[in-house]
Amino acid sequence: MVPRWYAKLSYLLILCWFSPAVAQVGIENVHITEVYFCHPGGDDGYEWVELTNFSETLSIDLTGAILATGGFDYGWSTIVLDGVIPSCGRFVVGGPFSEPANGSPAFQQTVNFDPDIQNGGPVADGVALFAAGTVDVTVATPLDVVIYGEQNTWGLPDETGSAGDVDVPTVTATGLSIERVTFLGTWDIRSAPDPGETRFSDPENAPMGQCSAVAVLRHSWGAVKGRF
Repeated sequence: MVPRWYAKLSYLLILCWFSPAVAQVGIENVHITEVYFCHPGGDDGYEWVELTNFSETLSIDLTGAILATGGFDYGWSTIVLDGVIPSCGRFVVGGPFSEPANGSPAFQQTVNFDPDIQNGGPVADGVALFAAGTVDVTVATPLDVVIYGEQNTWGLPDETGSAGDVDVPTVTATGLSIERVTFLGTWDIRSAPDPGETRFSDPENAPMGQCSAVAVLRHSWGAVKGRF
């Protein structure tokens, strides 16, 4: 007769062998890659933020991480994330409304930004990602940031903790999104919001260990269909 401890150990080994790794750490591999914040006729319920996991090997537990928007600081609106983002996968947060005008997003976490994400303009606004356990997003250093508008008048910090440069000098973006177009952090305006897709223009410049364009594309379809 097989001892119970042996059978249990064998089961756990099999489970680990066939299950992808889920990291409680590794949140530094997750980046903001597209933001939709200005919907025709009103923003409420139509806004969303897309996150991408640049790790080719780790699924990352987002539970407790904070997505924050500003404003005078990043305390304008905050969302505590809940879910797992697969390696090279996408995670779209926002809603609850999905229609062609806002890119028909399939949400991995459905939550209404309240207050709505600010729309940029002469004074820049921003969206930032903070690690789980962050006590005060108004003074903490974010993991990843996108700043959009003309001038970062309020000094919204970037990943260094210092006032960040403007990534997208947009004043008005009704019906448009802003999207990261390179692994190294170049942003642009998209005329047709497209959550769950990749548009990286220079994958050859990706730092070692980040997802190749092929790897990201391989996982994008699942995000579009809500399979994550």
